[in-house]
Amino acid sequence: MARAGRPGNGILDAFEWRGTLVVADMLGLVLRDASLCEIAAAEAALTASNRNPHRCVHRARRALRRARALIALGNRGDPAFAAVDAGLRRSTRALSRLRDAAVVVETLDRLLKRKAMLADSRAAMPLREDLVRQRGAILSRQRRRTPGFASVLAQLRAAREAVQSLDWTQVKPRSVARAVKRSLRRIGKIEGKARRSRAGYLRHRWRRRLRRYNDQRTLLANRLASAPLHGSAEAVELVRRLPDDGFDSAPHGKRLAMVSHVLGLERDMHLLRRFVRRTDAIGSGVRDRLLEAIEHRLRKLRARTGK
Repeated sequence: MARAGRPGNGILDAFEWRGTLVVADMLGLVLRDASLCEIAAAEAALTASNRNPHRCVHRARRALRRARALIALGNRGDPAFAAVDAGLRRSTRALSRLRDAAVVVETLDRLLKRKAMLADSRAAMPLREDLVRQRGAILSRQRRRTPGFASVLAQLRAAREAVQSLDWTQVKPRSVARAVKRSLRRIGKIEGKARRSRAGYLRHRWRRRLRRYNDQRTLLANRLASAPLHGSAEAVELVRRLPDDGFDSAPHGKRLAMVSHVLGLERDMHLLRRFVRRTDAIGSGVRDRLLEAIEHRLRKLRARTGK
């Protein structure tokens, strides 16, 4: 531990700087409460899904992703943490098809607004109508199986109870630092392969790992900043500033967030291309021009990620 009154050497001291042992002792509780907030946000989004189901599903999935990022900062060797993460992953996947169906419509709309496609926007409307029908059919099936997302909400209630029962007292600055380093290492392992490849699954895996690190970085800093803990402002400043213990510089963090966003747009284009290739709602000429526009857009996006 750093001596009182003198800054330390990274994230391990950040939580104990100036003798603020309370910060280190309460770190697990801060992460627990943050995880519960994200699960509650997912529940609230799904409960309100009658108003705008597709937007609410998107909000719920984002909240669950953040909850999993926070739980990954806990004790990796504890099977109870792994079990909660697995449950949240199942809940997220239960909403995947519905989200993908909405993404395809949104991506087509963005593509048709681009200058090169304006002349074909009317001819592509039968495709859009078909995609909207498919999106509605998936939503209808989901509602028939589990009205009001009842099964997912039940899973989230169980996850909330499980999170509360986890042993968060074992979560210490050292274990959090290791978790963040692990997230960075996982990015490094996939990045080179993904940059050289056009394989969608590799680039999507790269994106998921980038999002995990970005979520951990921002959520941890924001939670420490708002937590009623002595010395938290100094802790957050160290967390943001010092890369040695797993947190990169702010400019590099923004770069990683940008790459993650671009990879997301790239995946959206891959999903749309899959539907365009197999549709019979439009003529071959319109299909070919759409596919050409998609490939052009993919080349532009790959260039923004360095490949």
